[in-house]
Amino acid sequence: MKAMNLRPSDQEYVAGVAAALYPGLGEPLPPGGAKVLLLTMGGVWVSGPWSNDGRYQAWSPLPARSEYTYPTADGVGRPGSGTHLLLTLGDVCVFGPWSSDGRYKGWASLPARDRAKEDALAQMFNLGQEWRLAA
Repeated sequence: MKAMNLRPSDQEYVAGVAAALYPGLGEPLPPGGAKVLLLTMGGVWVSGPWSNDGRYQAWSPLPARSEYTYPTADGVGRPGSGTHLLLTLGDVCVFGPWSSDGRYKGWASLPARDRAKEDALAQMFNLGQEWRLAA
């Protein structure tokens, strides 16, 4: 994983290499108030600022512009099925399946999750398997 600049900045978001970081296991927290990708305790990726209220188990920087794939008009570079990070024509990042109807100009994969770290967190907090509702 590339080194990330995790210092608070004038930016309202953190962008970089997409990789899940688990603060409950000693990995770094994102800068306070910055928009990042958040992995909920239920295993769903959302975006927003980190909170220490127990809702999130991991975070990741938003993908850098260079990490998005920009499909061509003839469909080359379109993603497969499933949920992706989608860059809208208005440069807003949303979650969902790719659509070729012209709403999106690029896509990026969701960060890779580390199931071993998630299991370690579950054991630390005495959570049963039912807390991991989403794959």
